[in-house]
Amino acid sequence: MKKSLFALAALGAFAGAAQAQSSVTLFGTIDAGVQYISNGGVAGNPSAAGSSVGTGNSSTNATLPGPNAGSNFVYYDSAIASSQWGIKGTEDLGGGLKANFNFTGDANTNNGGTHPEGLFRRSAWVGLQGGFGEVRLGTQANPIVTASGSLLPVMGNTVNGIRSALGYSIKDYNRNAIGYLTPNFGGFGAELQYAANNTLDGGLSDGTAMNLRAFYSAGALDINAAYQKRTSMASTGTAAQCGATVTNGKGDLATVGTGSANVFCPAANYGGDVTGYLAGVKYKFTPAIQLGLGWAHAEADNTNYQAGVDSINNATNSTTTVTAAKKSNGNAFMAGVGYQATPTVLLGLNYIVTTVDTSMYNFQTRYALSKRTTAYFQASMMKNGAGTLNGSTSPYGNWLPLGGQTAASPSVQVQSMVALPNTTQSAYGVGIIHSF
Repeated sequence: MKKSLFALAALGAFAGAAQAQSSVTLFGTIDAGVQYISNGGVAGNPSAAGSSVGTGNSSTNATLPGPNAGSNFVYYDSAIASSQWGIKGTEDLGGGLKANFNFTGDANTNNGGTHPEGLFRRSAWVGLQGGFGEVRLGTQANPIVTASGSLLPVMGNTVNGIRSALGYSIKDYNRNAIGYLTPNFGGFGAELQYAANNTLDGGLSDGTAMNLRAFYSAGALDINAAYQKRTSMASTGTAAQCGATVTNGKGDLATVGTGSANVFCPAANYGGDVTGYLAGVKYKFTPAIQLGLGWAHAEADNTNYQAGVDSINNATNSTTTVTAAKKSNGNAFMAGVGYQATPTVLLGLNYIVTTVDTSMYNFQTRYALSKRTTAYFQASMMKNGAGTLNGSTSPYGNWLPLGGQTAASPSVQVQSMVALPNTTQSAYGVGIIHSF
């Protein structure tokens, strides 16, 4: 929604910038709701003050207790859309050339806060746009994350959480980014992005990221594909999240730290390489029915994502989590259908199955109250096999996105969700999305 200069003046710090632009837009999205979660895993964290250790039965070893299979009614933020706000603007420089900028940050409805990574962690860039396309400099959305959210007709954050669970899109936003978007060539477009390490001795292959997204849209057909390569990544987790050993005296299947989506814990003295691929196609068979198929692949070389249980010592009743070098890879196969039942009612059904012993069913009903406000109902079911907690099988083998992010992410109040092996977990929620 475009604001006048008088309205922008109320923002104080941005008033001067607003006067220098041909147009300035204040925008945002709020998604708030409630959920009932059944059999949600609660990981013990004996290394953190005030935390509790799980006491439920472990399905991988019936003689040892494991994470709780708890149920609860919770407040939930950003179940489908991401709660955020921002300011963007453009200036017509003449001759078909424009200058653009975008600052976007989180708007956490549960506590009124923002993200610890920064006020404008989602976007903080300036760019030039013309017949050649657009060049952007600054913090930008990771192109593989953008592509992932477009794989199926009716997705949202809960379904798109598979990107973090499988690990094919480490880091949602790229710092020190140099991006280029092509013009539209008859429905085809591409985005290329390089994230620099900003050091003088690392070169182009140490702590950098290269991302590519390609898309095609013509009539009823939409195609998306993306690639990501991160080299010699440093840890993005805290010492607690990436710790080495836990002795809890009970043999509980507990992980170190609270954990978080997109936390990366490389081996000691080594920053591993991370590679991700995805591709998807959507086709609108009728004006009301659209089908989609997607595939994603993740592989990690000599790394250990979000330290998980590596071994259990029955003699000492202790668990050991490791940051030792590992190789891992996994695939996800996705299918979804969107049905526009009426001009105001949109239905979506999604199914995802992975090679790391998990699958998800997701159903959504969205009702448009207006052009800017939507009410929704969402039901998700996660079926976890015996290999779910095998940290050597999957980068995120001990966490899957049933309820959303974990305690380390302040935007939600669903604490320490983990995937329990041989367990069916479910979540049912309602909410409201409003955009301005």
